[in-house]
Amino acid sequence: MCCKLNAASQGLIFLDTICNHYEPLTDGKENEYDTKSGYCATHWPGYITVDLENVYEVKQISFQLWDFEDPRNVYWNKSACTNQLYVYRLLCSVDRYNWQVVYDTTGSLNKYRKGWQSFLFRENCQVRYIRVHAIHNLRNSGFHIVRLHAFQEMVPEFMKGDIQICDAAFEWEQGDAYPLANQLLDLSGRIQNIMPRNGISSELKDKYLQLIDYLFEKSKELEAVNGKIDELRKLISEPVSGRLKKDFRKNARDGIIGVVLTVISFIIWLIIIIVE
Repeated sequence: MCCKLNAASQGLIFLDTICNHYEPLTDGKENEYDTKSGYCATHWPGYITVDLENVYEVKQISFQLWDFEDPRNVYWNKSACTNQLYVYRLLCSVDRYNWQVVYDTTGSLNKYRKGWQSFLFRENCQVRYIRVHAIHNLRNSGFHIVRLHAFQEMVPEFMKGDIQICDAAFEWEQGDAYPLANQLLDLSGRIQNIMPRNGISSELKDKYLQLIDYLFEKSKELEAVNGKIDELRKLISEPVSGRLKKDFRKNARDGIIGVVLTVISFIIWLIIIIVE
């Protein structure tokens, strides 16, 4: 039988978010929402973290971003929100320190998303904390999740929207690391967000766009450099680690030999005293 890990059954606890619009997110109901209520929110860049209170074998995670096309979105002027699109990362953890990076939209050509985001795990994933890393919203400084569900079995009802099949070979992060490449990406998004839409000269608009493109390209270059650094770190760390292990074993062996020789010398000394 499917176990739906939400507030109706487990009472999820929310961490890291400064907004308190979270009641409808996990109550199991298909609630209406608008720009004032019916969602959980934080300001980007930031985190929305859910605590399941116990470690579970999770097979599926589905959450819904604020969506201007959703029939349950009752905002009166939805047509003005077509640019309310989000960039995010999804992470999971059992201890809130070591994080599995389940999915990162910044590495996709279609990095801006809305509506349902569904993640299906080929193998059960050990999860207590579910974190949505809010990276960017094209329209404003908010990041809005309408509802979030975790399942111990796959549930076709919630296999909708952007569906990702997730393997067990996740990237790992420790602590609350926020890569510099993503910070540059955030900055380019913020500049795009504050850029005047009307009454701006074409020359000034071009300067805005050039700066946005420059920061975006530099973020990608830095991301590539970080990848090379990881490769170099691995090349360096493996032989160094091997040498340290070898030295440790040698020192330990030498230490044991030294203790044995000391004991033998002590026994010989006692024998000499007794004989004399």
